[in-house]
Amino acid sequence: MSQQVCEKDELLGALDDLGLVHDGGTYTSLRQALTPETCSRLAGVFFNAFGNVGTSRFSVRVIHAGKDLHPAQFLESRTGDGLIDHVSVKDRVLHHYLERGATVVFDHVNDHVPFAQTIQDRVEALTGSKCWVQCYITQASSSAFDMHRDDHAFVIVQLFGSKEWRHSAETVHAPEATVYSPGTVSFYPKGTPHDVHGLGEISMHLTIAFEAFDGRKFQELPEQSAESSIVRRRGSGLPYSINTALISEDTPARLAVSHVPDKAEDSAALHVWSGAGKLAVPAKFEALLHHLARQPELTPTQAAEWSGIGLEDIMNLWTFGFKNGLLHNPAQ
Repeated sequence: MSQQVCEKDELLGALDDLGLVHDGGTYTSLRQALTPETCSRLAGVFFNAFGNVGTSRFSVRVIHAGKDLHPAQFLESRTGDGLIDHVSVKDRVLHHYLERGATVVFDHVNDHVPFAQTIQDRVEALTGSKCWVQCYITQASSSAFDMHRDDHAFVIVQLFGSKEWRHSAETVHAPEATVYSPGTVSFYPKGTPHDVHGLGEISMHLTIAFEAFDGRKFQELPEQSAESSIVRRRGSGLPYSINTALISEDTPARLAVSHVPDKAEDSAALHVWSGAGKLAVPAKFEALLHHLARQPELTPTQAAEWSGIGLEDIMNLWTFGFKNGLLHNPAQ
């Protein structure tokens, strides 16, 4: 098993174990949910994303003394041959501000780092909500935002260094203060009062935030609202979408849409919004589609083993899915 698959199994498995809900639930913290090796490699992935921001430069923020710094203060940008943007972080400037209490944020890092997109996909499928992933770097022994409440639920994944989280007396099952070290994964219900303090060392964590659609899970929305709320996952099905003859029993795929509805009781088909229209999928594939929505990737062979549906039928589903925009290649 590859190192990348092990990492996916560890973090995605931890998200499963937390019992995530968009409203309600209780604070839960899993210590050493990720191995040191996984934390080190993932921290490297996200540090590298900060260092090679490219066209994602507008997603990188430096917050100092309660204000956002102008990007020109910490980013170098030039337009090269072919009108290609070349953007890099001014490392020494960034370090200067970190030492003085700044927080560096990569907003919606799921738009730029494939593994963060995999996290987003899993949480949306688990909760029926919309999800986004933020990456935070701090250093100074101070609080960036003081005690506050967020209007959405979220999960913290500590990847590098340590950070102290403080809670109010009303936070059920949470200590007054606790230090998160690499490998800790914690769930905070919507509205949980919390304050975050650096400990004088470089620290990185992910915040996986998610919220409902006007207070409801996607599967609970009326049809018209569900149609307008569906979001296509980034990526494509090429080359299989234009040449389905290339599909084999080992062709990995992931769902191309953010959510799968539940089948109506009186229907022989599951009606899935693809973003361009509504697709009718035979009802026998309902459980498999919900399972596929939670997986980073699945091959026809694996799908047949999981579902008990014949491989020929699964191959037909793969062909239909790629051809009609229901399936994508795994995030790369």
